Amino acid sequence: MLTFRVDKDDNILFVNIIGLTPKDKMAEAIADFTHKCSELRENFIIINDLSLYKMHSEHDFEIMCKITQTVLEKFKIGKIIRIVGNNKEYMKKLLHVDKEMGLKNIHYATNRKAALETIYKFTH
Repeated sequence: MLTFRVDKDDNILFVNIIGLTPKDKMAEAIADFTHKCSELRENFIIINDLSLYKMHSEHDFEIMCKITQTVLEKFKIGKIIRIVGNNKEYMKKLLHVDKEMGLKNIHYATNRKAALETIYKFTH
């Protein structure tokens, strides 16, 4: 399941991925995601909570990367903060893929509190 919440005041898009998003729902999710991004001002922040995401294959990972690439091409994003929990193997994969995509404005947090603290450091 993929859910989004827009905080227009703080210019933040919260993206939660829980479990597995069915392939037949992916196009709808991408359209919703880009619509939510368009509600924000330039240099917005994305907090992407992946701590409960279930990746079943490399294909799932590739889809997530394609979505990220599409958004980066369409919108000017200030920071991306990924909440990854404590899964070190998953973190390694993310670091590798994010580096391949050339992401320089990305940060990782183990939980929501740490993600919000990261935002606070950048905005104050």
